[in-house]
Amino acid sequence: MVRFGKIENSGETMEISNRIYTQFTLAIIGLLIILSSAFSGCSRHMIKDTKQSPKMVEKQYKAYKITTNGMAPTINTGDKVISDCVYYETHSPQRGDIIIFIFPEVGLTETTVKRVIALSGDTIEMRGGIILLNGKRLNEQYKTTEAKRGLNDEMKPVTVPKGSAFVIGDNRSNSYDSRMWKTTFLPIENIKCKVENIVPYKSGS
Repeated sequence: MVRFGKIENSGETMEISNRIYTQFTLAIIGLLIILSSAFSGCSRHMIKDTKQSPKMVEKQYKAYKITTNGMAPTINTGDKVISDCVYYETHSPQRGDIIIFIFPEVGLTETTVKRVIALSGDTIEMRGGIILLNGKRLNEQYKTTEAKRGLNDEMKPVTVPKGSAFVIGDNRSNSYDSRMWKTTFLPIENIKCKVENIVPYKSGS
């Protein structure tokens, strides 16, 4: 009879015991190797991610200081915006998004900030400063209510082409946007970041 921890005097029993102990020992060693490899792999993966995280965060989020009032009162001169600069790698722009983008006009390489008003397939027009999107008045609670009427308050209907957007600043009387551009529309590839947070300007900051 064989019991673990005790070996009988029989030669056959001892041989069987040794074989069982050997198989058991090999099984334990094999299990330990598998577990060790698994935990080792997890550790390497976790360390790798930890090392990459600061770079990923640096790449994803950027702070911009706003130097114009074209988006007032939503964003005022001197305010800073925190923007997600990888968001549009996996998402499409939506109406109402506040975006950081590169001017579409030839010779302009500056980045600026505006609001997406219309997208591919939308028809947009302006009457007396009121935007009609696909024939319906656009509800714009964010727009400057005291903005003065100007030459850009009237616009005949235009349809946004594929791969483009129509953008306007909230401060209609003081914003250089799709209403005045020669190109009118903003190519989607010019959009770089989505504004996620606004940090109001503080004197001395």
